[in-house]
Amino acid sequence: MALKRILLGTTALLTAGNLAASLASAAEVKPLGALDISLGGYSRWYTFLGDVKEKTQRHTGSYAMRNDNEFYVFASNTDEATGIVYGTRLQFNADSNGPPGTDEMFVFIRGKFGEFRFGDKDGPADSMKLGAFTIAAFSGGLDGVGSWDSPALVNGADSGDQTKVMYYTPVLAGFQAGVGFSPHIGSSQNGQNMGQTNDGGPDDWLEGGLAYTGAFPNVSVLASITGGWGHFNGGGSGSRDAYLLYGGSALTLWGFKLAGGIGYEKGARPLAFTAGSNVAPTFGLVNGSSNGNYIGGVTFARDASYSWFNVGAAYAFGPANVSINYGKTINTDTEDGFTGTKSPQPYAVILGVDVGVAPGLVVGGEAQKFEGGDGNSSNDGYIGLVGVRLAF
Repeated sequence: MALKRILLGTTALLTAGNLAASLASAAEVKPLGALDISLGGYSRWYTFLGDVKEKTQRHTGSYAMRNDNEFYVFASNTDEATGIVYGTRLQFNADSNGPPGTDEMFVFIRGKFGEFRFGDKDGPADSMKLGAFTIAAFSGGLDGVGSWDSPALVNGADSGDQTKVMYYTPVLAGFQAGVGFSPHIGSSQNGQNMGQTNDGGPDDWLEGGLAYTGAFPNVSVLASITGGWGHFNGGGSGSRDAYLLYGGSALTLWGFKLAGGIGYEKGARPLAFTAGSNVAPTFGLVNGSSNGNYIGGVTFARDASYSWFNVGAAYAFGPANVSINYGKTINTDTEDGFTGTKSPQPYAVILGVDVGVAPGLVVGGEAQKFEGGDGNSSNDGYIGLVGVRLAF
């Protein structure tokens, strides 16, 4: 009997131990093998050429080359009991002589309720925007690469890929809404500092977007309204308000594409670089970097405000696409301490063409005329690019 009681007790202990281990295993998040993993990315090569006139103190030459490569890791799984899809996306810079490291990364949970995202990723004010750049050929027109990356002419200063929490609703009758929240926009991203700082960026940035997609005979419609709201902290003088409102649309009419947008932002202004500016980037850029400061860059600034618009058109000829983008800032009001003799009101016009030569392989080019001085110099020029874009 004593031996039997011992054996029964031992069996009960083993059963309890196995149950506890099973529960712990279900709750524990283990790397390797838990999710399905897929890889992807892109590799791009560009040659810039043209005349940037009085852009910097250094001799910039008349042409330059640049690589632009990124590598993606996608991990996901579907819970069969609930139908919930969850996972992560990691995006790495992969240029041989550019800045290494991660670019964007976030965890997502998706179901019939919509989708939550947690991490470093552009929020709804950026991901849901529409305008001339939506239909641009090759690098994206006003929202492209190099000198074409012109946020002041696109959707203003926003949260970028600052660490945040986001939520997107399901699509209902063609409508979808999104909302995001960032504790701070500035150099103190990714948890480097606890709380908000006085580094020029707004705090408690709440952003959102509402988009519509519709299809009718011979016509398709895309439209959205996006915005952001925050405040500058108590340090410094001037207004604490910061907000953004932008609306845009894109139409396809019997094969022709028309698009545009208009916006207003309080607490931001376009950047302007005069002749000899030491902070202006050189022509051709650095491998792996974008260039929002070249023409059409924008920065948060107390007491400043500005408006802008963009328009564009495009048409496809078989595998070839042709587009034109035009954007201009208007009604710029700079903050106290601005050293220019007039408010910067940059504009840019961009012609683009690309041809799909094989699945994932595109060749093309763009030509841009820009102007963006602040009264101390004209700061204008002409630039072109040709390149190859490969997606894998």
